[in-house]
Amino acid sequence: MPSRRQLLVTTTSLALATIAGCSESSPQTSSPADSPTATKPTETTRTATGTPTSTETARSTTSPQTTATAETTETPQNATQTNDPSPTPSGAFSLSSPSFEDGGPIPETFTCDGQNVSPALDIADPPSATEAFALVVDDPDAPRSDPFVHWLLWNVPGDTQRIPVNVPQTETVEGLGGARQGTNDAGSVGYTGPCPPVGDSPHRYRLVLYALDSTLSVEAGATRDDLSGSLAERQLDTTTLVGTYARQQGQ
Repeated sequence: MPSRRQLLVTTTSLALATIAGCSESSPQTSSPADSPTATKPTETTRTATGTPTSTETARSTTSPQTTATAETTETPQNATQTNDPSPTPSGAFSLSSPSFEDGGPIPETFTCDGQNVSPALDIADPPSATEAFALVVDDPDAPRSDPFVHWLLWNVPGDTQRIPVNVPQTETVEGLGGARQGTNDAGSVGYTGPCPPVGDSPHRYRLVLYALDSTLSVEAGATRDDLSGSLAERQLDTTTLVGTYARQQGQ
């Protein structure tokens, strides 16, 4: 039968063995940092706050908003620029005829092959300070050094809107407020129509209308040379209508 001392030693050894066993197993059960359960929450937190997946989602959310905002801002601006009407320019001083278009052929009626009468002419949008008009008609294609003068007319009242057809070939035109006419290069007073050489290519006939700030003191029957200086002094603006005419064989 063991002695009392042997029992005490045995009991002490068992106690020490038990304590040692507890010490070795404690780190496995009590360390939350090493357990799988503790690691997963930590990784989830990082994923939620800093992984590429989260960044791409943020970009896909933010970028379209930014783009849409930019497009929304630009589109109205573009629409405004497109739809904003340009300022309508004021009417330009012009001369036209109901008988022919600018650059078009002059009807035979108004030529030496027809009735040789002047065409009707319409005046539009002269300068506001216009007091009178003057008209010079010439042929720059005539076979000579200077254009051939077909008509000189001046002191037409500034409120005139139409010079009528067939202006009388007189020095003073009462139907145009006492307007005066000069001597053309055919040697007659008033209008003489186109009469280019037969077989020539179409000649151009320039009808140049002058807007003047006053009437001219030039006497009726004057030539172009007599008139030119006064026109230059009183001129506010000019406008030109061009017609063409050619004569065929047999005319």
